[in-house]
Amino acid sequence: PKPIAAVAQNLNDSNSFYIVIKEFTDLALAQKRYTVLTNYGNKLVLTTKDSITYKLRMPFRKPLADTLRIKDSVGIFFQAKTYVELP
Repeated sequence: PKPIAAVAQNLNDSNSFYIVIKEFTDLALAQKRYTVLTNYGNKLVLTTKDSITYKLRMPFRKPLADTLRIKDSVGIFFQAKTYVELP
């Protein structure tokens, strides 16, 4: 009998995604919240696309299969309604 080939696992099965914690329409308020949360040691990113809406996001590099678990955990931790955003 011939040997059975092992199924190769992709060890790089991770993607970049963000969990959006909060959206702001006021830049000063967004920067204030960003400063408070990053001073606690959280790794966050403050972004905008149109200078009207500012997003406070937490970056992750994990398998996409983990997005729901991570979204729920971050939402509980920050007591916020979170959602997933791909770059």
